[in-house]
Amino acid sequence: MRHQRSAAIFVFVLSLFFVADSFADGRAITSSPVNDDGLFHSVTISPNVRLVTPEFVGNQILDGLTEDQKRTLLSIKMIEGTSTYVMTYYGSYGSEDDIEENLDAWPQLSQPRLSCSTFSASTPSGQPIFAYNNDNSGHDYTMLIFANPPDGFATICISLSRFCRIREYALDEYNIGLRDFILTAPHYSFDGINEYGVTMSPMSNHDGEWVSDPNKRSLHGLTTIRLVLHCARDVHEAITLLRRYNNSFSNNIHYLLSDAHGNSVVIEYYDGEVKVIWRSGPFQVCTNNRVLGYQNDQTHWQSTCWRYSTLLQRLTQLGGVVSESGAFDLLSEVAFRPTAQSDSTRTIWSSVYNNLTG
Repeated sequence: MRHQRSAAIFVFVLSLFFVADSFADGRAITSSPVNDDGLFHSVTISPNVRLVTPEFVGNQILDGLTEDQKRTLLSIKMIEGTSTYVMTYYGSYGSEDDIEENLDAWPQLSQPRLSCSTFSASTPSGQPIFAYNNDNSGHDYTMLIFANPPDGFATICISLSRFCRIREYALDEYNIGLRDFILTAPHYSFDGINEYGVTMSPMSNHDGEWVSDPNKRSLHGLTTIRLVLHCARDVHEAITLLRRYNNSFSNNIHYLLSDAHGNSVVIEYYDGEVKVIWRSGPFQVCTNNRVLGYQNDQTHWQSTCWRYSTLLQRLTQLGGVVSESGAFDLLSEVAFRPTAQSDSTRTIWSSVYNNLTG
């Protein structure tokens, strides 16, 4: 757990993002997306972190690939001492029009149980922040992905090995099928942020309902995150995008989204439609049960979810104001830790994003 938490600190406590000047005065964002190949070189890496090139990277079969695909696979590194890979994705991974073409081939979960915790709040200086615990079962490898596609917005996101197959690929770099999964890794995003400060994360929803419109195309439950980060400048644009598609995980997932303007919403699926629950105060929380109708009901959450109840109580005491390091402390309070009796669910990583500065 210590190694995994250090990876999270590498990602988000450092000075990670690339268009801070665009957010600095809090204006509505109207500029064009950044499309500078040097974009990711502004990342500041802690001197305590060492990136190493895994042995398999030099042994990969690159025949039949485009130059961008080759650069992507050759960019793979690992944060030494952790279970986290890092990859820069070059080129396009699909516009909104073709985002769902490979849906049938993408990994599915019969019962996705992402027992995660997320909240949006503000720093003491008034900057919106977004915090996320990814809770999952067993040990897992993660991939931190930097992408700057020509047909969408630059993003930083994180994926699990079981979706992007990075660990299996590392053990068998000659498997062309696994190589193809790596090259579609951005489609399996969990939490992430784009260049306009939009953030999004998924949580399992034990009270969800299946929502499907026969007149709409369907998206994989994680690719909805890629869609939003790829195309949305704010929460309002994200809601419009999400209402345009069916969600293949609608009966057991919901999302928290926020943006650089301080907007925050939970997206849920009930009564045949996409439900939008706007933040009703200085913060918003989401864990694994229906938020609609219960958002700030402490009595309900005390008997329903101890993690939601804890975050609701603590953020109420703080007035929704918490520093980035304080946000990590709150995530630690609601983290899952394996015990001698149970080694199943654990917090795989924690992320904190500043929506305004990146």
